[in-house]
Amino acid sequence: MRSIKIILIGSSFTIQSQFIDRFVNGRFTDLYDCLIQDSYIKCFEENGQKIRMEIIETQINEDFESIIHNLIWESDGIILIYSIDNRDSFNSISNYYSKILQIAELPMILCGNFCDRHNSRIVTYDEGLELANQIGCPFFETSPLSNINISESFGCLKNMITKNENPAVTSHRSTKTKDFCRI
Repeated sequence: MRSIKIILIGSSFTIQSQFIDRFVNGRFTDLYDCLIQDSYIKCFEENGQKIRMEIIETQINEDFESIIHNLIWESDGIILIYSIDNRDSFNSISNYYSKILQIAELPMILCGNFCDRHNSRIVTYDEGLELANQIGCPFFETSPLSNINISESFGCLKNMITKNENPAVTSHRSTKTKDFCRI
């Protein structure tokens, strides 16, 4: 079974648990727990191959480096996420990106979350697209409530990871075989 580890990095304003819950469980919930770190598992089969995707939610604060360094080192890909109705969450992405590059070069995508919040939008689509072009990664505007581009964003990152798979890069990770998750 193929195991993939993805980390979401963004400020607490992005409410990553809603984003992840929509992907993993196919539902939207108003309730969320603002933890520093939480993890989720989604198992599926694709083209006859069993895939176990571990998704790590992080809420970044001043202790960015101490908390996130090992997570980045052990991951296969990163979703940088900001909220379209919070300028600070958007402005933080460039800082997160440069700190990530100091640790590892990994496949990444950029997501502007809550794209259905038209009346409270502060960050434009074009600003998000421009930032994605600057850092050289795909860009999605997403909404857990309306289920917009959630599966597409995870699918894009998964495809980037499996397409660019390099055994030398992941050699530090465990090669233990895990049982396939049944849902």
